[in-house]
Amino acid sequence: MKKGIKIALICAGFFLVALVGYTGLDPFSYRNDSFYSGRQITLSKEPEQVTRESLAERGAVCIQYDGHIHGIEGEFVPFRIHGKKSALRAAMSCADLLELNRRTELRFPDSLNVFNNIWSFIGGFHFYMFMQYYHGIPVADTQVFIEAGRFGKPLNISADLHYDFPEDLPTEPKITADEAERIAAKHEMNEPSGQKPELVIIFDSNEQPALAWIIYVGEYAYTVPVNAITGEVIDTETGNAEEEQSLVTETTVTQTDMTTTQETSV
Repeated sequence: MKKGIKIALICAGFFLVALVGYTGLDPFSYRNDSFYSGRQITLSKEPEQVTRESLAERGAVCIQYDGHIHGIEGEFVPFRIHGKKSALRAAMSCADLLELNRRTELRFPDSLNVFNNIWSFIGGFHFYMFMQYYHGIPVADTQVFIEAGRFGKPLNISADLHYDFPEDLPTEPKITADEAERIAAKHEMNEPSGQKPELVIIFDSNEQPALAWIIYVGEYAYTVPVNAITGEVIDTETGNAEEEQSLVTETTVTQTDMTTTQETSV
């Protein structure tokens, strides 16, 4: 190999290493056809909890509605976020404030790796999204979203989770995936797309949880949720009256004043 080519390859290697460290790019990630599959990441020890007092030192702002804190804007943890494991550590550092507990299992969806890497490559910002699981089953339409800036500086964290599950919520299906595909195909008068059905916890139009098969139907693989216990197609559409958003309270946390300073409706 010519000396010039060898030097160019070495320089390219150093550039790739620097790029990974600077942007958070993961060149070995892959995209899975499934949105709901995810990797379980474990922490060696429980992280130290973020408190209102520690947030005060960094001038962070808590966003809360429906009686829950759903987000923290600002430098919400005192360490840099580089990679999925440190992102999970950051999320679990806010467990007390965001009401996460040991039953709130979080996994990083495989399908988002490429999306995250493209944005990291373009702007140097890191985006991490974890999906909520319940007894090993993904919960649809849930997430903990984390954004970090260049060099891993924490920018914000938000959580859209379900907090209450009935104790008798089933986790073992009575309807098989093949049966659910036939039910969805008949209901939609269209053939399954061929994509593998996925078992999830889904909330219907009345905000009631159910174990369901997500069936992919038609050429464009649109989704049809089928109750995995009863075999009924689940209606997830809500009326306009139920879509009214709740009052959002922005609470600026300081060392001496922890009262609500601003209230706005969205």
